[in-house]
Amino acid sequence: PTSEWVTKAVKKKYSRYHMHQFLKLSQGKIQSISNYSPPDLFSKDPERVSHALRCLQESPQNNFRMFIDGQLVFPDKDGHGNRLSLLKIFEDAKVQNPNISDRILDILGKILVHEPLLDNILMLQKFDEADIEAVWPIYQEILRRGENITPLWRGDTMYPRPPISKLPENPSDQHELVRRFLLACTA
Repeated sequence: PTSEWVTKAVKKKYSRYHMHQFLKLSQGKIQSISNYSPPDLFSKDPERVSHALRCLQESPQNNFRMFIDGQLVFPDKDGHGNRLSLLKIFEDAKVQNPNISDRILDILGKILVHEPLLDNILMLQKFDEADIEAVWPIYQEILRRGENITPLWRGDTMYPRPPISKLPENPSDQHELVRRFLLACTA
């Protein structure tokens, strides 16, 4: 979020996710702030990953979804759900294990800790080398020049690289910065 109140000090205190939570709450898009923390999920620490998954279960919003036979069953279409509503879904599906929700989260946590899925997503997120406040003016400059950004599926392959020390002035480097930002946003 961008506003006169979102200072660099605020950005150091709160994650982008939590700033968006406060913004969505103020706009009435969510009913409460989630205790979910993306750094916990990506930590590879079994306890932190488990905590993140349980927080997602209690307040899934659009960050945690469960499907049965290809149909979205959790959360509801508005992103609402909690442990009790998830247990009801399993009950309706005739699952006899009263601990099924905990068991699924435990198995999911083990997969996330031991498989490279989160590492791959994190690598893509690291392509975001500049904040939106820096990327947006560069994108506007590209548009003013009448240029189009090469679609992500076209163009040269992008690889991780050390963070940039200054914003690019060269048009091709500007395109690369915007494309890297867009790629990071997809993860």
